[in-house]
Amino acid sequence: MIASAAVAHQVRRAAEFGVHVGQPRVDLGEVVDRKDRIVEDIRAGSYRAVGKADGLDFFEAEGRFVGPRRLQVGDGDGPVIEANRIFMVTGTRTATPGIEGIDRVPYLTSRTLLDLRKLPEHLVVIGGGYIGCEFAQMFRRFGSRVTLVQRADRLLAGEDAEVSAAVLQGFLADGIDVRLSTPCTSVEGNAAAITVTCGEGGTGTISASHLLVATGRTPK
Repeated sequence: MIASAAVAHQVRRAAEFGVHVGQPRVDLGEVVDRKDRIVEDIRAGSYRAVGKADGLDFFEAEGRFVGPRRLQVGDGDGPVIEANRIFMVTGTRTATPGIEGIDRVPYLTSRTLLDLRKLPEHLVVIGGGYIGCEFAQMFRRFGSRVTLVQRADRLLAGEDAEVSAAVLQGFLADGIDVRLSTPCTSVEGNAAAITVTCGEGGTGTISASHLLVATGRTPK
């Protein structure tokens, strides 16, 4: 999807290279379909690799512990696996921030946003880490208006300050509204009409059609 956004961005800049074309029209549904085809090819290849691997048993089932170092596969109809070490590698989920009203609005995550089939008119991104930054630039280049709200005083706070500064300049050049040192205090609204209250003392508001929460990940 980032590659599709990059193509749209290059088309808009074509005149800088002496190539004159019209404004690109991004069909997000077609972008998502292309993404899904690529992901399915990768997934199918992974299944084939697992199937051919020696010394590896793969069970497509739920598991539960039935004793120390003993794992039951399925609902009692599968084998019981015993091992000296069992690793729980179940992934992570979006960390929900302590923002008033967040549980009452239809916000998007880095997972659900991948299946959106209509471009947001105005996307507000809460969080300036790598996930928030990727999606902010991608949807801006697709053609959405984007506002990124970051509690810290710079983007990508875990990176060197020079990296943060370069990303900020790139975002401003793309037309992204970046608000640093800006905590979000509350959200309200419904689909296509969300209001984000932010800033010290909740003095500022942002009206948007979509909200992306990208404030980190937590274990499942």
